[in-house]
Amino acid sequence: MSRLSNTTNYSALLDDLSRFSSGGAAEVGGDDNNLLKFHLPIHEHRRTLDRDTLLVLGGRGVGKTQLFRVLNVLKNPADLIGNGHEPDAVTKWKPQYTAGFTISGTGFPRTEVLEEVRSHIQDDPGCLWLGLLIGVLLRLDSTHEIIQERLNAHNATVLVQNLSAPSQWLPIVRNELEQLYLALDNIDRNLGERGISVTITYDDLDLLAARLSDAYPLIRALLAFWLRGLRRWKAIRCKIFLRTDIFAAEELAFPDSSKLRPLSVTLKWSADNLYRLVLKRLLNGEKQHDWTRFLSLPSAKVHRQEPWGIVPRTDERDHRGVVERMIGKYMGTDKRRGDTYQWFLNHLQDSRGDIAPRSFLKLFEFAARRQLEQPAARTERLLTPEQVNGALMEVSQDRITELREEFRWIDALKEKLRGTVVPMERGEFRKFVRGVNPKHLPEHIRESIDAQIDYLIGLGILRQTDDGRIHVPDIYLFGFNLKRKGGIRRPRA
Repeated sequence: MSRLSNTTNYSALLDDLSRFSSGGAAEVGGDDNNLLKFHLPIHEHRRTLDRDTLLVLGGRGVGKTQLFRVLNVLKNPADLIGNGHEPDAVTKWKPQYTAGFTISGTGFPRTEVLEEVRSHIQDDPGCLWLGLLIGVLLRLDSTHEIIQERLNAHNATVLVQNLSAPSQWLPIVRNELEQLYLALDNIDRNLGERGISVTITYDDLDLLAARLSDAYPLIRALLAFWLRGLRRWKAIRCKIFLRTDIFAAEELAFPDSSKLRPLSVTLKWSADNLYRLVLKRLLNGEKQHDWTRFLSLPSAKVHRQEPWGIVPRTDERDHRGVVERMIGKYMGTDKRRGDTYQWFLNHLQDSRGDIAPRSFLKLFEFAARRQLEQPAARTERLLTPEQVNGALMEVSQDRITELREEFRWIDALKEKLRGTVVPMERGEFRKFVRGVNPKHLPEHIRESIDAQIDYLIGLGILRQTDDGRIHVPDIYLFGFNLKRKGGIRRPRA
């Protein structure tokens, strides 16, 4: 049994682990070097690079914004798949990615500004997206001259310098509609002749308006705009990063919207990639030499690969060895307490079996914080099962806090459910859902309690057991202040 050696700096490792989940995270606006150093390139992202993939879907914490940023800073987007083999669709084109909308930085309109102009574009929200696209292409060396052939110098300057102020350029877009679309056709033809592909990326679309219901028309117009563009253009492409539940909402339906599903990819993380992500963060951090000694991974299992830094090539056997060194083989004195490797997967999955990498990282981080607060008595492992168990409750509460930013009804449901015991009969669960004000729920489910329950099941927050009872996965259980009776078999992660 591996133990902490006398030369291991126990406190230094715990301190590093206690703050590593935010390293390189897109939300904190880290620099590009850290962004790539802490991002794990995985094979599952291959379809994201497909030229016909228009939509990149995923829930909160699955890494959409980070992937959005990574694509926009990579010199060669094919590096994303991490194995050096470029997809056929990529090798035929010299790809260039650039942001078409994000709330990060100052290049695009603020939510408050879009609220002000919403009444002016509600009849034709496509003008907003056309104007933003033209403004972005005017900033690129490969495309700006072609647009300037169709726009006078003053109008081009307004779009370039005042793209974050749509009230100043929306009249230009309306007046020059024909010329702007001709410019886009010319750009597509010119880029194609040179073998260049320009991909426009979109993120933070749920923040287009203060209320999600007001953002739907703008998102719907963007999807319709690019569905038409995908048919017309070959060299101009796009990637739209969108929450899965928003894409599934009936409010986004429009003629031909059913054709979007084959053009989408949903981000998911395998168990091995979740553990590799933990290792990558540790092996590329400030204490990478200490972690290299402590983890004792075979040299063949770690590989330096630019621009990603050290990339683990580990498998389940390696990951089991890592958690055993850090915590122990079991979450207690014997296997009755659960296999540690599988314990992390079982307790962090939602009802669909999905695990958000952010929650996976935070469980290690919160456990390390708790361990640092304990008396100085040394243990055989870096983390004790007791602190990991306690950290799970914090991660669950943190997950509910994250969801509250997207789903305003979470607080009301949490208050109604406080202290109740699950699983419970569906009929009994209806009573708690009935007491929640439905005004913040999607419009198409407001009139039906069963539709609201099914919506929560679809989000992965609830699970219906084989005998029809309603249960809540651990990742949400503690955050809702629920109690659990008996042992309910979980779907295997």
